[in-house]
Amino acid sequence: MIDNNKAMAGISTDYEIASILNNFSDFMIKDMIKESIRYRFRPYGLRLPNYPYILCGQLNNVLHHSVGHDEEIIEKKEDVLRQIIEIVGSSFGFQISTEIPQQQLYPLCYLIYQIFVSEFTDRMLNFYTQYIIDNMDSILRYIKQEEITKSSYSKKIYNNQDYGVIYDNMIKVMDIVAGLDIQLPELITYLSTKETSDFICSFIEATDDIYRKNFVSYITDPTTVADVITSVRFKFVQATMENKALINPNTNPYINREEPQDAVNESDEMEDEE
Repeated sequence: MIDNNKAMAGISTDYEIASILNNFSDFMIKDMIKESIRYRFRPYGLRLPNYPYILCGQLNNVLHHSVGHDEEIIEKKEDVLRQIIEIVGSSFGFQISTEIPQQQLYPLCYLIYQIFVSEFTDRMLNFYTQYIIDNMDSILRYIKQEEITKSSYSKKIYNNQDYGVIYDNMIKVMDIVAGLDIQLPELITYLSTKETSDFICSFIEATDDIYRKNFVSYITDPTTVADVITSVRFKFVQATMENKALINPNTNPYINREEPQDAVNESDEMEDEE
């Protein structure tokens, strides 16, 4: 976006600074952020770049090498950050609720973009997984006993029957989770931390049902539900599995039993130490 060689030589004229700041036009920012939001669901791809970090880095570089234009550059940086927050908020269903101090603008924008755009998929899947683990007892009560499915594979993974029921009936579990009423502070807490949620929610407020509009939609959409359920099931196993059962060739049929004897002995010694 910026010619770094030119920046290093020093930026001193009004024309130079105007030309550079024009690269950060409202249209360019809006198009870039909306395109990223559109493709935020990436279950098998790399996470998206964090544009607040990238754009601020470029503007800080201009600021460092400019002469007599600090105020214009700082104002442009603040405009970019506010615009990003507003674009993400408009797409997800929240708005700025109170004036954001200058020193809080960048961390707020960075976190909002990280949670809702650049790391959206990972955080959403982790949220579903952790919510299921935290509320497993209540979720199990909603599953009708006569509708419970049990597989031989889950029995080999788990000694804990409840874990096995969740694993085998993940479609029913996700249907239950889709019907929940989760407000913005709790949602952001699951997507990050309580401290981060308190910080973000001190400056924004919901204008729509963010959970149903932006998260449940991936469970109810036939084109994405299979990817979500597969990923949540995998993360659930990672988080809850009795690891010895999975790595033990006697209980996992997918492990080659013809392993070198030294490796088997070493695994047994590790279990004894535990």
